[in-house]
Order: sequence, then C-alpha cells, then structure tokens
Amino acid sequence: MATKKNRKSIKRGLAAKRKVSPGPKKTQRADIGIRSSAANMSKGNDRDLTKRKRAQKVLEEKQRLNELLLDSIPHTAMLIRKDRRILAANRLARDAGAKVGGYCWQGFAKSDFIPEEDKKYIDEHKKAPPGGTRCYFCLADEVLRTQKPARNPELNAWGKIWDVYWIPLDKQIYLHYAIDITERKRAEADLIKYREQLEELVRARTEELTQANKQLLRNIEDRKRLEREILDVSDREQQRVGRELHDSVGQQLTGIGFMTKALEQKLAAKSPDEAADLTQISKLVKEAMEQARDLAKGLHPVDLDAGGLVSSLEELAESTQKLFGIRCTFKCDRPIELENTEVAAHLYRMTKEAITNAIKHGKAKNIQIALAYGKDESTLTVKSDGLDFPKASRTKGRGMGLQIMGHRADIIGGSLDIHKATGGGTIVICRFPNPTR
Repeated sequence: MATKKNRKSIKRGLAAKRKVSPGPKKTQRADIGIRSSAANMSKGNDRDLTKRKRAQKVLEEKQRLNELLLDSIPHTAMLIRKDRRILAANRLARDAGAKVGGYCWQGFAKSDFIPEEDKKYIDEHKKAPPGGTRCYFCLADEVLRTQKPARNPELNAWGKIWDVYWIPLDKQIYLHYAIDITERKRAEADLIKYREQLEELVRARTEELTQANKQLLRNIEDRKRLEREILDVSDREQQRVGRELHDSVGQQLTGIGFMTKALEQKLAAKSPDEAADLTQISKLVKEAMEQARDLAKGLHPVDLDAGGLVSSLEELAESTQKLFGIRCTFKCDRPIELENTEVAAHLYRMTKEAITNAIKHGKAKNIQIALAYGKDESTLTVKSDGLDFPKASRTKGRGMGLQIMGHRADIIGGSLDIHKATGGGTIVICRFPNPTR
C-alpha cells in the first residue's frame, strides 16, 4: 500500500514540479517568435528597399527617356508640371539654365518675366509665393484648362525673337518649347526693306518712263503735226501750181490754139503746105492743152461739188491710160461720200503715188484701182502687175514716196499695207475708218 501511496505521491510531486517550473520552454518559444518577427521585419525592409530601388530605377529610366525624347527636339524644350516645376528638360534648355525639379520661371527664365511683387516676395522669403507665380506671357493655365495647344508666334526676350508653344499632355503636365526665329525675322525684315526699296525704284523708274512716254507722245504729236503741216503746204502748193496750169498756161495754150486755127484758115487758100504745118501745130497745142488740164486736175484733184473722190479717181484712171498708154481701171461697188475733203485729198494722192511707183519702178502694164465700203472701215486698193515689190524697200527702209503715203494714212486714222501680189506685182492697201453717217 505504502508503495502505491509513495508512487502516487511521487507522481503528484512530479506534476507539481512541472507546474511550478514551465519557464524555460515558454522563454524558448518567445525567443523563437522574436527572432522570427525580426527576420520577417528584415525581409520586409529588404523588399521595401528593393521596391524603392526599382521605382527609383524606373523613375530614372523615365527621366532619361524623357530627356532623350526632348533632346531630339532641335529647340529648347521642357516637360513642366502645373505648378511650374520642371520634370524634364533637353540639353538646350539645361544649357539655358533649366533645372529638373526647379521652377521654369526661376532657373530658365531667371525671374525676368514674373510680376514685381512676386520678385519682392521671393527676395524676402527665399521661396515662391503661396499661390505660385508665372511669367506674364505664359499660356500654360489656359492650355491645361482647355487641353488645346497654344502659341505665341513672336515673343521678344533676351534680345531675340521666339516662336513659343505650350502643348498639353494631360491635366497636370505640358510640353513647353521655343524656337529662335531671330535670324528668320531679320531676314524677313531685310526682305521687306529690299522689297520696299525695289518698289520705290520701280515707282521712280515708272514715273521716269511715264514722263518719257508723255514726252515721246508729245514728240510724236508734234511730228505728226509738222508732217500734216508739210503735207498741207505741199498740197496747197500743188493746188496753186494746178490752178496756175489751168488758169494761166491753159488759157495761153487756148489762145495759141485759136491763133493757130485762125492762121491755118488764112493760109489754107494761099499756101496749103504751110496750112498743113499749122494744122499739125494746132493738134500739138490741143494735146498740150489736154495734158495741162490733166496735170492741173492731178495737182488740184478733189472737188466734192463736182462728184467727190469717186469721180476724181475715175478721171485719174482715164488720164493715166492716156498719159502712159497702159490699162488702168477703177472700180467702186458702192459710192462713198466723204464730207471731209482732207481725207478725200489724202486718199487721192496716195492712189496717185501708188500708180507712179507701179509705172516707174514696177514697169506695170495693168493697174486696178478699187474703193470698197466695209462694215467698220473702207478700203482703197491699188493692184499692179509687173515687177514685184522691191525687197530693199522692206529691209532697208521705205523711200520718200512710201513714207509720205504712210504719213497720209496715219493722218486720216488709217493703216497702210504694201506687199507682193499673188502671181507677181504689188498690192497697196489703205484701210480707213468709215465716214460719219
């Protein structure tokens, strides 16, 4: 029994002993927990550090990529945050003073363009005003609000001219770059100045040419006036000679004719041989009278009261046949009444000059004179056979007769054309305005 009791007592003692001293096991477990927790904290810190390093590396990579992209822009360029802090800048912007992390108005713009009161605040407090500040020309706020690009095409800063852009990338960041256009503007200004000088020279030269042209026109008018006066003098002199032939020489020849006729009658019975000679003399006097009359008509041709230009040209054709023994015809389909005797006289004398040239230089045997009425203008044509119109007249200049014909055409407001006829010979054409109806 004792033994059993002792055994129970020993067991109870051992149990009590275990209850009284459990410390070492709990301490061991706590130490293990602390070490485990410390290890876990260390691992967490390592993971956080790794994440921060990775984030820093990604940020640096993004920064490098942004700078590479900005460096590809051949102008000063920056990525800027809404608060005007520079996120990235290319080499040109950094060389100009831009600092990543700094304010664009401070490092890059050197505080030259912010309000004066903000400058004073920064000088006193060594920091930006509470609401921030910005350059007076900055359009960033408008760009971020509207999400539309903006531009200042001609910004004067630091003695240069800039073409400045603000490009929104999102609600908080924008791309800001500026192009130096000083040389281009200087070239444009030089070009404008050169153009103005050129225009001034053109205006001056134009004025000179205008004055010279006016003087030339005056000279031409004076020349035409002198030519008209010369032709008038010539015409008047021919008319005077014609009247002298008709009134003086014609009358004397008429008197001689009567006297030879009377003498012929007296000698007819007494001396037939001498009478026959007087008959021949009378015939020659009569021919001289007719020639003198024709010459008088040629020198003083046009008399509107006696039938005008048409009748004068008909008589000219007839007298040409008689005087030169050639065929000369006149054709006029429709009578043309010219109230201006000066025009009629010039047309008549041009026709006579053309006939003279055809006979003298062209050795013509057939001459055709035609006067035709057109819708807007009338035409006087003198066509002759014989020799062609001489090339020397076309290449070396016209003779006096042709020049006078041209002057007469100018005086009546017409034109003169002289060319080779089909089949040989020459055609002279004068076109002149129709007479006023």
